[in-house]
Amino acid sequence: MEANNLSLRKLATILGVSQPFLSQIRAGKRPLPDGLRTKVEALGAYHLLIGDKRIESAPGRSEEHTAELQSR
Repeated sequence: MEANNLSLRKLATILGVSQPFLSQIRAGKRPLPDGLRTKVEALGAYHLLIGDKRIESAPGRSEEHTAELQSR
C-alpha cells in the first residue's frame, strides 16, 4: 500500500488504534509510542502524523528538506 494514498483514518485502522488517538499525536497532545513510531515509519506514513509546526522533528529530515517543506 502506498503511503501517499493513506488517510489518518486508514492509518489508524492498519495500526489498530483510533483515529482520534492519532489526531492527538498529530496535534502534539500525546507522544508517539516507540512501537507505533516503528510501524508508522515502516509504512512510510510519518508525514501523516506531523503538523506544520512539528516538521522539524520528523526523523530523517535534513535541514534542506525541512526548509523545502516549510516553503510550500
